[in-house]
Amino acid sequence: MPTLLTTGLLAFLFSLVLTPLWRRCLLRWPAAARREARGGGAPAAAPVPRLGGVAVMLAAGLALALPAWLHWGFTIPTLPPLSRQLAGPVLLVLLVGAADDWFGLRPGWKFVGQGAAALWVMALGIRVEKVFHHTLPLPLAVVITLVWLVGCSNAFNLIDGLDGLATGLALFATGTVLAHAVLIGEPALALVMGVLFGSLSAFLLFNFPPASIYLGDAGSLSIGFLLGCMALAWANKATTMVGLLAPFFALLVPMLDTLVALVRRTLTHQPLLGGDVRHIHHRLLRRGLTPRNAVFVLYGVAGLGAVFSLIMADMRQRHSFELVILLFVVLVGVGVQQLGYAEFTEVGRLLRRGSLDPRKSLQAQVALRHWSEEIGQAADYPAIWECLRQAGEALDFHGLEFRAGSAAAPRWTRRAALRPGEAWPAETEFCGWTCRLPLGEAGQLGLVVYWRTLSPANPGFVDDLAGVLVAALAPRLEGLNSALAARGAGAGK
Repeated sequence: MPTLLTTGLLAFLFSLVLTPLWRRCLLRWPAAARREARGGGAPAAAPVPRLGGVAVMLAAGLALALPAWLHWGFTIPTLPPLSRQLAGPVLLVLLVGAADDWFGLRPGWKFVGQGAAALWVMALGIRVEKVFHHTLPLPLAVVITLVWLVGCSNAFNLIDGLDGLATGLALFATGTVLAHAVLIGEPALALVMGVLFGSLSAFLLFNFPPASIYLGDAGSLSIGFLLGCMALAWANKATTMVGLLAPFFALLVPMLDTLVALVRRTLTHQPLLGGDVRHIHHRLLRRGLTPRNAVFVLYGVAGLGAVFSLIMADMRQRHSFELVILLFVVLVGVGVQQLGYAEFTEVGRLLRRGSLDPRKSLQAQVALRHWSEEIGQAADYPAIWECLRQAGEALDFHGLEFRAGSAAAPRWTRRAALRPGEAWPAETEFCGWTCRLPLGEAGQLGLVVYWRTLSPANPGFVDDLAGVLVAALAPRLEGLNSALAARGAGAGK
């Protein structure tokens, strides 16, 4: 297909030239270049410009439009209507993302812009029309399409936390839809995906770790939105009910990360739209992977999703469909378990006991385990104190005292009230209860004291508090004490 090859190469060359030029322009504006922290780590040593997605989409647009403008003979007649249909909505999402990169928009305004673009796409006739060969009522079709397009757009935005991650995953998804379009003979769909594939390939050269430019919200939101539109076009061409799920597998990693984030935030009553550092790539980093290795692992998962997607798109038999879905569920379950999310661990533990115990607060259990993990990574006593303080605030305690070392010879001590405007009470004035957690067999490693002026907490929860925090604190303090002792012995020589 010479048209596909030529336009793809044009997009690659345009992106290869435009990206460094655009990066130089962005570095002149402080609002567009920031020392951004990636993967929950330290900020970059030098400012890295955002808004790189503008160069990606511009290169793709030029590669699509240039042949028509120059009246080249290999332009496909069905391409202009498709590209013109999607140009307006994608541009709207691009502008919303660019405004967020530059000014910082509230999440609500971003959703309004994405929702308007999704409604625009539906007004053009691109929407979910059937599910398992059953025609959907128009209101239900509108809701499902809206959720899908906004979800795809934000999925790539949420996963854009490591250099090269969102760009690489978008490249896998684009390549999957491109391969499917070529196999089923859809030239217009193939041409749009071909130019995006070429543009993303060149941009990845500048975005791969260590990145010199980021996609930004302008890129991640608009690329995710465009891929969502293309996936709808794919699903509407599906002839089997299993084929309807193939586009989901093409977007496997970002969609799975979004679903996991929504479920865990729902379980712990956290804001669904809030940010955190507990996405899949963050968990891989916590397990000891370097940022580059974490990116490669997720590339591998995306590649697996692409293979599943293409297999499912051509699958005809029902029993094969059920086998693939079962295998997918098992693999996802094992993968999520390996990531060590405290939310799912606690739910599993409570379910194994027979039911979700109403006396236990899942949110409190998750907070305990999360901050215990952070304590295990703490570099010094102030870092441990900060973890204990935030754990106390999450568990609604009113005061905290932390002592590292024995009472006779403490190495480091601090205590503070955890409520704004509240002071540490005198012993004669205190009316409440205290939870004292000796560290070590005889308290020789230190002591943690939490207090609360309200009614006593559930005794079972206090047992968990002691068990989880002490298990994390004692070995960490032993390690720090040994390091300090070795340092002191070295200095005395």
